[in-house]
Amino acid sequence: MIDGIMHNTWLGVGAKTGGIFLFGGFENTSGAVMNMANISRRAGFSLNNARLGLGLGGGTGLAAMCVFNCPDINLLHGTSNSDWGVNLSFGGKWAAIAKVLANYKFFTTIARIGNKVGVTNGDEVESLRTGLHYLYNEYDMAASDGTPKVICFDTPAGLGAEVSVSYSFGGKIQID
Repeated sequence: MIDGIMHNTWLGVGAKTGGIFLFGGFENTSGAVMNMANISRRAGFSLNNARLGLGLGGGTGLAAMCVFNCPDINLLHGTSNSDWGVNLSFGGKWAAIAKVLANYKFFTTIARIGNKVGVTNGDEVESLRTGLHYLYNEYDMAASDGTPKVICFDTPAGLGAEVSVSYSFGGKIQID
């Protein structure tokens, strides 16, 4: 089952910068994605969003992007990405999902990819696959309608602090 999922699964890493001041803000994420079944299939991506809501703060850091149910990453080019979000970022606090993924060395491997060191051995690839399989099940992709699903989340590697409730909108995913 895991190998079948990997053909339609992409993992990306990028820099995420953004913030909110009282009622509005912005968010930019740029990086690269690779197909988990064939890591030589890669593409760059970027996404800029406006944010409306209540909050204060901002930051920059390493973000991970997972794309499920997507046989060709170019299918995402030009698609819009809008969503509600709650951000409670205090520099070092981890969400429960981050703790589980840390046990699979998921973030360590993403950080190595982000530093352009790359995936160097089979154990790292296996830890990525296990982490992605966990995310796939956590978000219940198997029960989805089969359309591509993009999940972007901040990793613990970052600087800044923010407390906000906002709606991100207006962004279109660009695939290079």
